[in-house]
Amino acid sequence: MGADSDGIDRTAPDRLRRQGGDRLLLKLADSFLSRTPGRLAELRAAEAPGAVADLLHAFKTSCHLVGAVGMAARSEALEQDAEDGALPDADALDAMEADWATVRAWLEEVRATVGEPS
Repeated sequence: MGADSDGIDRTAPDRLRRQGGDRLLLKLADSFLSRTPGRLAELRAAEAPGAVADLLHAFKTSCHLVGAVGMAARSEALEQDAEDGALPDADALDAMEADWATVRAWLEEVRATVGEPS
């Protein structure tokens, strides 16, 4: 599984289709698209490193599933920092938001190429 320079594994949609067809791809893409803004807002609002670590632990798995491997790697690094007692700084959060903008645009393109499963 390799990522392009923008941190996206463009083989993920095909892998998901092989595992569960368009239905699985749509389910995971739609979930990621709808839940990520709230997760990022929670991350910005978090005041305890433990809460940040818990949030990022679950989030990085979702990132890997949909092919957002750059976001997954950033999440893993921030999770480790949180486990060491540090909250993410504004630059790290801004970088995560920038990653999200790229991934969101790509996932919306992927989503548009898939019709509604029957």
